[in-house]
Amino acid sequence: NNISNLAEVLFHVFVSIETTGESVQFEQKLTYRQPMYKVIDYIWKIELHRRSIQSLAEVALDDIENTNPPLFLKFVNLLVNDANFLLDEAFDFMKQIREKEREQETRNPPLQGRELQQFEANLTHMTQLARFH
Repeated sequence: NNISNLAEVLFHVFVSIETTGESVQFEQKLTYRQPMYKVIDYIWKIELHRRSIQSLAEVALDDIENTNPPLFLKFVNLLVNDANFLLDEAFDFMKQIREKEREQETRNPPLQGRELQQFEANLTHMTQLARFH
């Protein structure tokens, strides 16, 4: 039954994206990995795949000292790196939003008309980007 190794194959693909070459930036690799999060979340809800993932974690625990890190450990490392990057990006957007809000609060005279609409549209866009991250 080939479906039983779906999680392992998915983790291999997830990890192999990291070695796609030096010319591919981290952000691009992250973009390749992000759709896989939903697939992993989905298969986690299926007992067969959850057991497979747990088995990969157990192997990683047993082989944690190996010079070549186990697949699950590589996967978790990348997952944490992705989460850290996204969190950092979200904080940067939140900082930019706050700076723009302060700028608007202290502007004299305040923006009006089209300029105010454009400012609010930009603020809304940055808020959406922060939420996405």
